[in-house]
Amino acid sequence: SMGSFGPDPDEGGVGGLLRRARGTPRPALPVAAAKMPARRAAAERPEAFPARILRSRFLHVAASHRGVAAYLPQSLQPANGSPARLTPSAAEQGPAPQARESPSAVAASPSALLPSRKGHEPRGMSVHGRVRSLASDANGCREVQLALESADEVTRAQLAGELRGSVAGAARGPWANYVIQKCVAALRPEGFQFIVDELMAEPVVQTAKHKFACCVLQRIMEHGSPDQAHGLIESLVEHVRDLAGHPYGNYVVQHMLRHGSPDQRWRVTEVIAADAQTLCRDLFGGAVVRATLTAFESCERAVLARKIAQDIGLVLSIAHARQGHNIIRLVVEALDIPERWDFAKALEKSSSLATTRYGRALFHNLGLPLPARPAQPAQEPEGMGMCAVVGGA
Repeated sequence: SMGSFGPDPDEGGVGGLLRRARGTPRPALPVAAAKMPARRAAAERPEAFPARILRSRFLHVAASHRGVAAYLPQSLQPANGSPARLTPSAAEQGPAPQARESPSAVAASPSALLPSRKGHEPRGMSVHGRVRSLASDANGCREVQLALESADEVTRAQLAGELRGSVAGAARGPWANYVIQKCVAALRPEGFQFIVDELMAEPVVQTAKHKFACCVLQRIMEHGSPDQAHGLIESLVEHVRDLAGHPYGNYVVQHMLRHGSPDQRWRVTEVIAADAQTLCRDLFGGAVVRATLTAFESCERAVLARKIAQDIGLVLSIAHARQGHNIIRLVVEALDIPERWDFAKALEKSSSLATTRYGRALFHNLGLPLPARPAQPAQEPEGMGMCAVVGGA
């Protein structure tokens, strides 16, 4: 005998082959009876988490599209036109020692699909008391972010509250900054007000220049209340010129243009227009100029566009490069038809633009013919002058 983990001796070997050839039924043996408790226990075992998710998704689609229900197993088929069952039958589910959540709640709330680890303990409590330490490494910060996503509102507030007093340092951490961003995105504005307060207590312009902390400021502008975004942007308006040419601060200025009030955006535009000559020649400043030319309505964009178009020397110096060409293209789009015509006439005789790829593209966008290149003076063949001198002698 091969034991309980080996093949059934009645199915393998010569005896099994002869029985199948004669068509005789397999006799009931104690071995099969011994396996029944294990099979019954497997049938009574609750569904695993992946199976529950798969079942809920299939049945949610079947409830919305009746044609899909025809492809479900017979035990899940709708009876007499009634919608498909969203729960397994009693035979499939088996006796459950405790009540399970309703399928409607499972379909409505993704976090309800996540099983609790300890009885009725809310999801996210597994990291309770360890948020600050877990946020400091790669794996731990992911665990905290998942807990914030799946937890309810009360648990999220409790987890985020563990970061009180350490927000400024966490925002500058290579991993903890993601946890701060997740808190801002997952909580209500009043729930992450302490994050705003702690960041505003520090020199906010230095935060905007930080490689990681600048992302936290951007999330606050995106998800914060109008008062929170207004207060943050107001503290940065006076530093726009310093931030616009910074490798990380320029992203904060672009978010100020998108999420600021009309008055704040206008003040930012005035600063950028006043220093357009320098910003257009800078890699990071050019990104802010392009964002300004695309963030506003046509009447507001025209202010910056006119400032750039009037400086033909600036246009000629930046139109040869890819970044500068994109700026000039946006300038042309922002100008009125008469202003566009005057701008085209000013560039019409510029032969230097016609020698570069992006300069020719600018002529094409303006509908201008390429200027003729100056004729090169004819050169005498080499040695002809010497021959003339020798011959004359």
